[in-house]
Amino acid sequence: MRVKTPAIKLEVTLEQAELEDGDIKFSGLAGVMNCDTYISPKEVWGLIRLCLKPSIAIALLKAVF
Repeated sequence: MRVKTPAIKLEVTLEQAELEDGDIKFSGLAGVMNCDTYISPKEVWGLIRLCLKPSIAIALLKAVF
């Protein structure tokens, strides 16, 4: 995964996932730094909704098969 801002571009690697205080916590690396990323169940559903666009859904299915 890449994160791009006007100031910096980072490669983000998610290595672990666990539940913490009701949110999903992803642990991994942002560039060479350790990082934790949190996403709530509500945000997960929003992300799924965004990925239901036909072009994205097809790309995701192709990645699985």
